[in-house]
Order: sequence, then C-alpha cells, then structure tokens
Amino acid sequence: MIERVTGDGQREMLLAPLWSLDKIAVLGGIDRELARRNTVQGARFS
Repeated sequence: MIERVTGDGQREMLLAPLWSLDKIAVLGGIDRELARRNTVQGARFS
C-alpha cells in the first residue's frame, strides 16, 4: 500500500487537515518515529 501523508497545495484552498500546513513538522515526526522504532520506510517490502 502506498499512502500520501502530506503535499504542497495552495494554503487558501486547504479545508483539512490543518496539521498538513506544517509539512516540515510532519516529515520530522515521521523521521523521529522511524528512528525510535529502529526501522526505515519499506523495511517490510520484499
């Protein structure tokens, strides 16, 4: 499964989710969680 978590849309067109306005924070949070779990994106894909 592939899922888009965040993107680069026009701020004035965004209805939800508001957390997606801070793309750097979202990506940083994903990086921190992957590090905490000692894993990488795609680790279970073979």
